[in-house]
Amino acid sequence: MCSSGAWARVGLYVTAGGGWSYISMQKRGMSYRPFFTPHVSALLSIPVVNKLHFEPGVILTQKGAFNYAKENIGNNRVYTFKGHLRFHYVNLPLMLSYNVYKKGNSSVWLGGGMNYGLMVWGTETARVVLKENGKEISDAKQTTRVRGAFTGARYLETPNGKFVNALDVMARAQVRYVWKDKWVATLFHDHSLYDINAQRLSDANSVFKMRYTGLSLGMKF
Repeated sequence: MCSSGAWARVGLYVTAGGGWSYISMQKRGMSYRPFFTPHVSALLSIPVVNKLHFEPGVILTQKGAFNYAKENIGNNRVYTFKGHLRFHYVNLPLMLSYNVYKKGNSSVWLGGGMNYGLMVWGTETARVVLKENGKEISDAKQTTRVRGAFTGARYLETPNGKFVNALDVMARAQVRYVWKDKWVATLFHDHSLYDINAQRLSDANSVFKMRYTGLSLGMKF
């Protein structure tokens, strides 16, 4: 158990940065490309034993990807889809961090644990182009709201929007460098453990998982 002196040494990391958000998805005909998004975080650092700290907190992150599909639909017609998925998450990490190196003003911490992401808002901006014999015959653009759904059902459909599972359960690994017990740089990776898709797709066996690799800079208080 932590002594009163240990609790007196509880720290607070406040950081901001950016990272590459991308999607791992098994779906025929659709490709996904990463894009760079911001994040901010506030994490407590609570001593457990010796060099081991418990780190709960809150992280605000935008995730998603660019998606693209091209298909010959017959009669010399080619359909092209270009989309941009944006999901806004409030994340609640529960991690352990261990001090593996300390010399002078420098220290290095390795950490890992779970990160629970609540999707509070999302959009898909799409452009659909149809060409016939190489000539463009239609060009449609639209933005669709993406909602988070708490449900036991695997698939949902609605004419008013698209759905993903509201809770994304992720494993997180990180390495943190601390200078003078004040300035902080953290490199981390989030990896979804489950399919977050909650809407029926043309390929019902599709698996939709988020990935995020980022760097944050900040201060320890």
